[in-house]
Amino acid sequence: MDQIKSFQHYVPKFLLEYFASDGLLWVYDRQQKVFRQQPPKRTAGEKAYYVFQEKDGKKNPALEKMFSAIEDQAAPIIKNLHSGKKEISEQEKADLAMFIAALYLRVPDNLKRTDDMSILLTKERLRKSVMFEEHFQRTMDQIEKKKGIKISPERRKDVQKTFAEKNYDIKFPKEHGLKMMMLSLQDTYYTVAQMEWTVMKPSEGKAFVISDNPAFTINIKPEGFWGSGIGFLAPNCESTAVLTPQVAIFLSQTHNPEGVYSAQVHGNTVKAINFRTAVCSSRFLVSHSEILLKRTVKRTKLKKRGPYAKAMVG
Repeated sequence: MDQIKSFQHYVPKFLLEYFASDGLLWVYDRQQKVFRQQPPKRTAGEKAYYVFQEKDGKKNPALEKMFSAIEDQAAPIIKNLHSGKKEISEQEKADLAMFIAALYLRVPDNLKRTDDMSILLTKERLRKSVMFEEHFQRTMDQIEKKKGIKISPERRKDVQKTFAEKNYDIKFPKEHGLKMMMLSLQDTYYTVAQMEWTVMKPSEGKAFVISDNPAFTINIKPEGFWGSGIGFLAPNCESTAVLTPQVAIFLSQTHNPEGVYSAQVHGNTVKAINFRTAVCSSRFLVSHSEILLKRTVKRTKLKKRGPYAKAMVG
């Protein structure tokens, strides 16, 4: 299939397939507020999601190939953990850390956060630049010379006020978010690889749900300045990567590159992980079970919640 036109997953298809029953997923769509069944191949992805345009206008699908290679390294490790294996080697932790880092960065929510932060920083930088009168007037002079136009004093004041008050919009191209994602990947990998992990397996009869943000951080004390951040190493945050109905990894902020532990978790802990997964979902919450999915949506009041970044988390 032509990768430039294909449906590309931001949650890997092989991961979603663990949550399928008779080839279909049970999905709650937060945007449409409906439950439905649908196949993994049409879930948590977009057409040409990773395709970027080069300077010469050519479409490049290289990112999809890179993520496929990362998935190929992680897939057998996840399969073994799902089947009951409790230990992973140092190399397996490294391979899985790269997979989790990519899982965290490649989703639409993260790309939007990147754009939002870039817009805030750009506007603040421009605001500061126009506050220096001499620098601003020199810039206007340069524009006059380059464009061959005359900018009146009144027009200069309007321009200066617009930038000082940030009364304008900025839109970055898709390529900007993808580039920033790639620049962050190596550092995020190092962070994840050096954290202490606990591989969680639910007790008999229990299961995890997954969302379109399968690797997420949640702020457990969102008060005050130090409670405002969200990230793997942000104060008051705890991180989890849900991989299958039978495997989730808790990522401790403790620095322990060799630390990988295994734990069976019981009802309340499984409910807590599912609660966090649901709250941190962007649009889709997914399960192998209609009953579990509907219970989780009801328990979290998901139909009434806004996006996690704007919601108080219980």
